[in-house]
Amino acid sequence: MGLPIFSGKTFGALTQALDATALRQEAIASNLANANTPGYKRKDVSFALELAERRHDSLALAGSNTAHLDTPDDSENTPPTVVTDAAGAMRLDGNNIDPDAEAARLAETEVTYAALTQALSAQFASLRIAITGSSRA
Repeated sequence: MGLPIFSGKTFGALTQALDATALRQEAIASNLANANTPGYKRKDVSFALELAERRHDSLALAGSNTAHLDTPDDSENTPPTVVTDAAGAMRLDGNNIDPDAEAARLAETEVTYAALTQALSAQFASLRIAITGSSRA
């Protein structure tokens, strides 16, 4: 169990998004490596769908009375999983990898990862200011 300051929604969401983005990068790299493997089906990580499903849970209600509405428990965070995409243009050998589309997905994933690391870095900078009272390292 980590420090309570690191178990907040922001840190949790950022670290989960970083994990999912890294997993997606691995899936895309595997797709590119198997672009000429007969029968290979492309893999992807659908973390965006999981975030959309949980979006309504992002604001917790303050319950000061037993008659207040309950909010869903946010502790059930499931890690993202790699899914096989059997759709798409199928080649004669059964492979559905489009190297150009995979390269574009890889570039998008790299930009997403960079943005997430910047956001996490900003969180740590805010903590440093709160602890030291100064923005200097």
